[in-house]
Amino acid sequence: MNSPLPEGFLDIFRVASLPSTHPQITLEHDGKAIPRTKQQGFLCFGQYKTGYPTIPLKAFFSIRIDDNRSDDRNILILDVYDHHQDRVVGKRLLTRKDFPLANEYCLFEFDFTPPSAQANMEFRIYYMGAASVAADKIAIVDPQQRIITSASDIPMPEYRPPQPPQPPQPQPSEYCHGNELFCLPLITAATVAQTNGRLLGGNYLDPGQFKPTPTGGLAWTFALDAARHYMIACDLEGNIPNWALEESNGGKVSLCTIRQAQGNYYLSVQRMYGSYRGGGRFRVILTDRKEPTKEGAAWLITTSDLAGDYSMTRWGNEPHHLEVHVIGNCCQLKIDQYTSKWATAPFPIGGQRSVEFILGNRESSRLGLEEAALTRFARVKCVYL
Repeated sequence: MNSPLPEGFLDIFRVASLPSTHPQITLEHDGKAIPRTKQQGFLCFGQYKTGYPTIPLKAFFSIRIDDNRSDDRNILILDVYDHHQDRVVGKRLLTRKDFPLANEYCLFEFDFTPPSAQANMEFRIYYMGAASVAADKIAIVDPQQRIITSASDIPMPEYRPPQPPQPPQPQPSEYCHGNELFCLPLITAATVAQTNGRLLGGNYLDPGQFKPTPTGGLAWTFALDAARHYMIACDLEGNIPNWALEESNGGKVSLCTIRQAQGNYYLSVQRMYGSYRGGGRFRVILTDRKEPTKEGAAWLITTSDLAGDYSMTRWGNEPHHLEVHVIGNCCQLKIDQYTSKWATAPFPIGGQRSVEFILGNRESSRLGLEEAALTRFARVKCVYL
């Protein structure tokens, strides 16, 4: 907005001016809309704003839905994300019946507190499917100075064409904050040793990257509270077939694995071989049973629409960011702007576990399968959220 913001408003975003990832986004005169579809994605995200005061604030979202009665499915996730610390600082799930009215803009809010003046804030609306929705405004308000009771209380800022987001690349000191189970902003012999990691086989490359050998990788041992929400995040560059370079017959790749030392807790992140369910898929397995195929697991398998962008033969030297989120018996995979659905095991999972994490390969007992990723890992961390 060119004119000063009204008292109490720290920011007002016109959703039509924010970037999106959903392929069926349409611009309306007052916002952005997604038709009823099963395809998930961000209706909006951005703008990586800094300088907010570190006091309790409110985020307001003005959103419209076509049907607020037929069922009570999950429709949207609203959140405030700090790109600086790589974590969500405020969140709200909206179901269909959370909307008091259909075909009118309704106001939704939640509280958040910026963790620091350097926090790089995004305000996001994630569409989960099953409704036609639109959003027009997002406002950040100091509740001590302004009371908002309806969407009409938020003035509409002027329209500006969406600009590609330019998130800052964290420096090594910004990537790790000291609360991680382990964190390597650069993967070198020194950082592996400093985090009590072990080299199973591989080569350290400049600048601060690591490539496993066919039966190699990096390993860390630590205590894990399996009931808590934790995240494994890694950045990698280059193609990710295994060392056999088999795209169509074989070629399964293990990017990372967690295995309990004395027990059955198991998490595996795999890039599947070309003939697996049409190709181009990733798979995450989460269980604490000895034989997951017989006794059960959370089986997360990416959808076929991921195949084109993420086929082994199409990935080049460009960087990619992967995250695996785990909460008890549930897991979720994120790849760049792609976010999978949550997969859930048919039994509860929790408790303290002594585990081994291997980056770039399967668990130690199966390293001989040569499923190591032919990939350059640039950084990695595991942290509770």
